[in-house]
Amino acid sequence: MFSVPRLSLCSTKENENRETVLTCDASMKGLGAVLQQRQDDGTLKPVYFCSRTLNKSEHNYANIEREALAVTWSCSRLEDFIIGKCITIETDHKPLVQLLQTSQLTDLTPRIQRFRLRLMKYSYKIVYVPGKHIVVADYLSRHPIVGLDNSTDELAEETMAYVQEVINNIPTTDENVMNAMNAQAKDDIIKEICKKIETQWERPKTNDPLLPFFHVKDELSVCNGMLMRGSRIVVPSSLRNDMLHRIHMGHLGITKSRLRARCALWWPGMSTDIEQFIKKCPICIQHQNNPNEPLITSELPDRPWQKVCSDLFKLDNKWFLVVSDLYSRYFELCPMSTLTSSEVINKMKSIFGRHGIPEMIYTDNGAQFHSSFTSEFQKFAREYGFSHRTSSPYHHQSNGAAEAAVKIAKVILKKNEDPFLASLVYRNTTIPELGKSPAELMFGRKLRDVLPMISANLKSSDYDDNCFRRRDSCYKENYKRNYDKRHRTRPLRELCEGETVWVTDLQTEAKVVKKINVRSYEIQTNDGQYRRNRKFLNPYLVYSKKVVKPAMQSNSNNYLWLPTQNDIVQHNNTNTQQGDTNISQANPNVQVSCEPTQVNVRRSLSDPNIQVSSHCFQSPVQDCFQSPVQASSPTTRSRSCESQDNSNQVRTKSGRVVKPPDRWGYT
Repeated sequence: MFSVPRLSLCSTKENENRETVLTCDASMKGLGAVLQQRQDDGTLKPVYFCSRTLNKSEHNYANIEREALAVTWSCSRLEDFIIGKCITIETDHKPLVQLLQTSQLTDLTPRIQRFRLRLMKYSYKIVYVPGKHIVVADYLSRHPIVGLDNSTDELAEETMAYVQEVINNIPTTDENVMNAMNAQAKDDIIKEICKKIETQWERPKTNDPLLPFFHVKDELSVCNGMLMRGSRIVVPSSLRNDMLHRIHMGHLGITKSRLRARCALWWPGMSTDIEQFIKKCPICIQHQNNPNEPLITSELPDRPWQKVCSDLFKLDNKWFLVVSDLYSRYFELCPMSTLTSSEVINKMKSIFGRHGIPEMIYTDNGAQFHSSFTSEFQKFAREYGFSHRTSSPYHHQSNGAAEAAVKIAKVILKKNEDPFLASLVYRNTTIPELGKSPAELMFGRKLRDVLPMISANLKSSDYDDNCFRRRDSCYKENYKRNYDKRHRTRPLRELCEGETVWVTDLQTEAKVVKKINVRSYEIQTNDGQYRRNRKFLNPYLVYSKKVVKPAMQSNSNNYLWLPTQNDIVQHNNTNTQQGDTNISQANPNVQVSCEPTQVNVRRSLSDPNIQVSSHCFQSPVQDCFQSPVQASSPTTRSRSCESQDNSNQVRTKSGRVVKPPDRWGYT
């Protein structure tokens, strides 16, 4: 007898592809609703039943307001089923159909307007159905579930369930969560915050430690005795050192470490603490690659063949010497039978016999160009009366003009059977950025080659030197701007004498002895003295030997000492007072100053007391320039030679300073 009604009331599974019908009704006792879906045979099957009693104020609603409340509450209650799909709402109150579909909102009462606003996020069509056909919703409204449906309590329960689910899925172990909970229980600030959350929280004073927490008070909550900010655990001060070690356990960068921490942890100033911790990590400093520094353009010499640069290169198992003029870009190419200093000197003598002796030569630190006073090349420099400057070891950009000439020379040798004729063609070809050819800038005229040319074009002619200098300056400025933009350059801090650094290519710790020029330093290691460019030197922060590895227990009292700049100054001054014999022997007049300063490249270039003179033809960085005391006058060269004679040192290609033994007989 009751089998048919019982089967018709059995709920079925919800199918998002079926037509959905929501039937609502209200009575003096409560609200009722049933969600149904139309089956393949055309019948409606229930999916969900819901009801609730009216509260004290809702009993005073007008009948039409209670019916509108039933529709609004039903949609909100069954939002997971109906959101994002078009449904049909059935009601037995005919005036409500017009009210919930009209566009004239001003004609509605304020309460009905609020109901309409709450229904705007749903897509629905409301229809009138006589009350005798919605018996299920009518029964649910007349026999609602006993007790009030407090939406606030329901939201709180859902929030607690969500927070608990987040805690269960935090990427950490239960032991770590318990350690954090125990540490919070012992932290006075967090205990005070937990009390403030449950009561009214007035704005703390400026120096109050609770002020950083007050700014995020709306995001703070207490779940199972643990203070949370959203889904993240608030870390007490006693655990922050340990958490910093764990966050940086993989030695990731600042950005990735911050993202890793933000998944599970929070404390005031966490991002800043992570940044400072990583910047002072010894392992990260040792493996850090310095960024490219802004390009330093060279000053154009006053005349051709005043300053030249030289380099050796190998091609097809043959060695060649290239000597390039920094003014005209004119270069000479000579094959080498051996790689001795005497062979290099003989080739240079041949070149100087044709073009004259330059005032200055820039080279690298090859064995053929030893900068010691007793070396064969330095004797040649004193005999011919020119100055010799070397670049930083393992930094070929310092001698960029020579590297550019080597690149062109290799192309000539690879592509041409007759390299001499190809060299003539290059020297006679106009450089687009300068408007003149190397031959015109070098000799003041064009050279006769295989192209037919009238005699007038082969005669000497004057050119506008000022115009040439403007074009050269414009070309170098454009090159510098493009280089800095392409390599995202950033100036590095200037190192001070006595500062501790990490040498990346030598993988050792060293001290700065002195600054040789703009970006080149002489450093002291346990193996001796070396010369290195700033890009190889990372300021190395010395940590306290009492530092221990992060403890896994929450009650650990081990703290990490993060050195400040004052600590570094004090550390370096202490080492200086104890006496560094190597530094004293290298330069007894050095005044150690450990206050770091920022390098202002533009100011250095604009300072008339700083002479920066070298060639920048495809040259990223120049650091082989000396200070103004390295003048080209005979008196200055004599003083320089006397200084080198007193030091009696030999600098190898790697930049290491070696002193010859006394048995060599040098005086």
